[in-house]
Amino acid sequence: MVDPRNAQYPAPGTPAVHRPPSLAPAVAMGGVGLVVGAAGASAANIRRVKNGEIEAGLALKNVVRESAGAALATAAATLVVRTIGVSGAVSAAGMLAAATAVKYFYDGAFQPPQAQETAGPESSGPQKPAKKRPAVKSREKTQSGQTETGKEK
Repeated sequence: MVDPRNAQYPAPGTPAVHRPPSLAPAVAMGGVGLVVGAAGASAANIRRVKNGEIEAGLALKNVVRESAGAALATAAATLVVRTIGVSGAVSAAGMLAAATAVKYFYDGAFQPPQAQETAGPESSGPQKPAKKRPAVKSREKTQSGQTETGKEK
């Protein structure tokens, strides 16, 4: 029998086996992201419902969508950072970057198509301010002192 204090692991000549990181921490962190995302989306949508901006059904849909996005972003960021194997400040920066990227693409997948510019003034899209035009002079004085109306035809 080999004395465990003198044993080498892995034994000399044994190839090292790379094991992928467990999904359990990513799933757990995804659950945390779900709760945090739901809390933030709920707070924002409760205010919008109280102000009469949206209906309760749409608010619930927004909360579900935002909390799922936060959960997915948090779980993916956790998995990326654990796979790379970093810790400390690099880990926090990596999680921020990965979660931001995932949430950016997730939100882009759920954005409604842009409204056409042919919509009337009641459209909810951003409006460009009207350009001011200089006042048109209806009459110009000629050198002889007479007024001229309009252009020559």
